[in-house]
Amino acid sequence: MATNKRLTDLTDYTSVLPYDSELFGIYQPLIGWKSKRIKDRFDKGFQSNKRALLDRLKAQFTGLVAIRYDQDCQVHIELNPGALQAGALRSFDSILMDKIAEKLPTYQTLKSSDWSRVINGDSIEKIFAEFVVPAYSRFYSEHCRDQTPDRMFLIKGRSADAEHQRPLFINAFESQLHYESSLAGALLFLTEHRNFNELANLFYSVKDNAVAECVNDFETPGVRI
Repeated sequence: MATNKRLTDLTDYTSVLPYDSELFGIYQPLIGWKSKRIKDRFDKGFQSNKRALLDRLKAQFTGLVAIRYDQDCQVHIELNPGALQAGALRSFDSILMDKIAEKLPTYQTLKSSDWSRVINGDSIEKIFAEFVVPAYSRFYSEHCRDQTPDRMFLIKGRSADAEHQRPLFINAFESQLHYESSLAGALLFLTEHRNFNELANLFYSVKDNAVAECVNDFETPGVRI
């Protein structure tokens, strides 16, 4: 029958890892050196991931910057934290749209009531009378005065066919006027039927992205970034 023997002499185990103090003295610094290399490599990769995450997050936010330049070489800068859901006013090929956009607030402060305040029958007629009609009338006059044979020759580098060019210009000119009128009707229709989302998409370049998705791509359990 086996008896319980208390081990008091460990001499036989001195050459067996991890009890070999001599060998352990050699391996310990190697283990520490290797661990430091692994840690450094991990830290380097993690820092790279953090930078990539910041770049991806940054792309989801619209910078809110207002800059105004004075004639005396002064610049006035107003900076605000970027917004996740933000809208920059679009550029348009319509005088009517441009003038309406000038009266709209920033996307962050936009309210449903702003649409009917800015887009209504009276405001449209005012924009037509004060901006659209004068601008197109001026454009027509300038173009008409420039349509001399000498002027066309200088511009095109060849003999101008004034009789051929004029109908093309008149057609394009009238088409643009019809375009302005059609836009006005469409905008009034959308406003009267409270299609405010469509109006916002027309006037603002809206950015609304799922930031959580790009955060989750770099999320590591138990690790804080």
